[in-house]
Amino acid sequence: MTYQLFKHHLVALMVTGAISVNALAKDSFLENPSANLPQQVFKNRVDIFNNETNINENKKDIAINKANIASIEKDVMRNTGGIDRLAKQELVNRARITKNELDIQKNTKSIAENTASIARIDGNLEGVNRVLQNVDVRSTENAARSRANEQKIAENKKAIENKADKADVEKNRADIAANSRAIATFRSSSQNIAALTTKVDRNTARIDRLDSRVNELDKEVKNGLASQAALSGLFQPYNVGSLNLSAAVGGYKSKTALAVGSGYRFNQNVAAKAGVAVSTNGGSATYNVGLNFEW
Repeated sequence: MTYQLFKHHLVALMVTGAISVNALAKDSFLENPSANLPQQVFKNRVDIFNNETNINENKKDIAINKANIASIEKDVMRNTGGIDRLAKQELVNRARITKNELDIQKNTKSIAENTASIARIDGNLEGVNRVLQNVDVRSTENAARSRANEQKIAENKKAIENKADKADVEKNRADIAANSRAIATFRSSSQNIAALTTKVDRNTARIDRLDSRVNELDKEVKNGLASQAALSGLFQPYNVGSLNLSAAVGGYKSKTALAVGSGYRFNQNVAAKAGVAVSTNGGSATYNVGLNFEW
């Protein structure tokens, strides 16, 4: 039996499962005792065939592994995209966390301010409560005094009605008359005080208006002096037939003024100039016009 024929028989038998490789090798040597191939060579050929079969199976496994590796690479790419998205989301979350921390700080400050305001309000409420308590105490005292006075009046009326003591009645009448005069005097004084208060209010209003006018006058004087200082800085023309333009700045205390002017010399003996100044702080403009005669 040749090697190629043996190989075909071996493949057919292995595919159908009819015989194993070792059995085929044994039977072949029994049927062909006079074969020229030694047993070791035949065994090597069987091993080569087994190796080829294993190599083919390894190739299939390699192809499967390549497909699995490609699938894993796709999964890695998807995971990489997911990681990038998670990183971007983490940046967004960090920005939101930072904003929330700033908002928390602002809220904490506002809460502290509100707490301080509440404490001040509580203090004011305590003061108001104390005032109300004092008012209640005074009201109670006044009510007690009023009841005592009413009781005394009732007693006086009863004594007057019973005419038990004419001297006391006369004294009471005198006291009542004195009290009436005192009340009338008090009312007159109250009216005088009210009139004086009205006059004082009137005078206060006049003083306020006068003070306002003095302040305005002070501003106008300072502006006027600053304007005059600026006007005095304007130049007079020197050459005959020449027209000049000049500008100057003047000041007095906190006020400043700007002045512009022009002049013309007609001849050696006659010259004229004019200028206007405006305060930088507002107010009216000032001006001057002058003629110069020389001989």
